Amino acid sequence: MTTIFLFMWATGPFIGKAIELGIAWGFKYKTVFIVWDKVDSSGNAVLGTGWYTRPSHEYVLVFTKGRPLQFKQTCSLRQGIRCKRLAHSMKPDQCRKLISDFTGNIPTIELFARKPYGNWAVWGDQLSNENSDNSDAGTDISTDMSNLDLSVESDN
Repeated sequence: MTTIFLFMWATGPFIGKAIELGIAWGFKYKTVFIVWDKVDSSGNAVLGTGWYTRPSHEYVLVFTKGRPLQFKQTCSLRQGIRCKRLAHSMKPDQCRKLISDFTGNIPTIELFARKPYGNWAVWGDQLSNENSDNSDAGTDISTDMSNLDLSVESDN
């Protein structure tokens, strides 16, 4: 059986659409994995624009195929992180670290990546080693994803 975690970013108004997309791709929605509380360089909440409230959070939703919890490495992760807002659409490395701490050393890809991270495969049209502290990190697969196998075979 193929076993996969899917971690997907969503903003408040689009959580429903993100869940619909994950389900359309054949995944089961599980929970909100991370809530990113965005702050500015002074530590003050960043307030976005909105029709109902002034949003200052983004969410990472987790979906699964198969039984990936057998690969879970920890149960002690906090759902919320508070860190500085970055350039448009850039996500904090703390989120990648939480995912890595949870999943361990299983094959991982970040789609629409802005920079390499650890041993993750990365794909994105804005991918640049200039954005990374470690230009040797990650595998750029931006030209061809056809041979990339990210599935993990489960014993179940």
